[in-house]
Amino acid sequence: MADKEVDISVIMSVYNTEKEYLDAAIESILNQTHDNFEFIIINDGSGGQCVSELEKYHDKRIVLLHNEENMGLTKSLNIGLRCAKGKYIARMDSDDYSYPERLKCQYEYMERHREIDILGCWIREGTKVKKCCGSVKTKWRYARMLFDNVGIYHPTAFIRSSFLKKNQLYYDEDIKKAQDYELWTRCLPLGNMYVYPKVLFAYRIHDSQISKKEFGEQNKYRNVTRMRLLDKLRIDVTERELKQFHNMDEVILDVKGMSAFLDKIISANSKLQVFDPGILKYEIKTKWLKYISKLPKKTDALKSKCTICLFDIGYVIYMVYICWCKYDFTHHNRE
Repeated sequence: MADKEVDISVIMSVYNTEKEYLDAAIESILNQTHDNFEFIIINDGSGGQCVSELEKYHDKRIVLLHNEENMGLTKSLNIGLRCAKGKYIARMDSDDYSYPERLKCQYEYMERHREIDILGCWIREGTKVKKCCGSVKTKWRYARMLFDNVGIYHPTAFIRSSFLKKNQLYYDEDIKKAQDYELWTRCLPLGNMYVYPKVLFAYRIHDSQISKKEFGEQNKYRNVTRMRLLDKLRIDVTERELKQFHNMDEVILDVKGMSAFLDKIISANSKLQVFDPGILKYEIKTKWLKYISKLPKKTDALKSKCTICLFDIGYVIYMVYICWCKYDFTHHNRE
């Protein structure tokens, strides 16, 4: 690969992945229809059998790196980023599958649309197609990040190297799990994220996945990221408000307390403009409606609040628009 410029650096970390999944993942990249890439595989301290599987491949596009001990996904991905030579960075997980045209489609799309910095794609999970929030605007994703990770699926990421270098963006090595969530919260204020409207990736479900084995750890680091966003608003929160913030699908605060807490967020953002004020206001309204729906008893006053929200024409239009974008019914409106 030293003789010509590399279009894409595909980065994949491996730690004792089962042979069945590992072979399929590697071969799905080696069989891409766009072949000007380097495939950086970081063996993150795997045992002998997994190492043997990795070393059986002799494709000149593979750059195999070995960590002497298990360092974790975050550090391994940064190792890959620092040695990547490609114009674009593509992520891959060692137990998933990229469709043969994935790199070609994402590369050509990014070449045509210079305003986009991070591109995902639709994925297939079992029999379901997931659209990664479709064609919603970047500023919506950023405001919504205060509550959930609404970024693209991490292993579908296709990122301009120049965007990462210009903004000195690497994974935060203090974040051991859900590292994409934290990275997206730093990327979104600086660049544009979009989703290629086609299934180019298969996300495989099995019992040894990190997301199933270590859900508690994932949730802990998600909350760390959300707290960093909340801290940008510079508001003082009580212990109960913090507990409610970390468990927005539950009823922890009473009605008066929840109303005051949400108003506090809106007021602080109006002053500091961390998130788009209009989007955050409507997303807060959605949280408020969901909270009311979970209350065991609803007073006439609360029912009236719900009615006012649901008959707010601006809010209704907003929700219809967001749903339309999330499901990407038109598939594509850029070509």
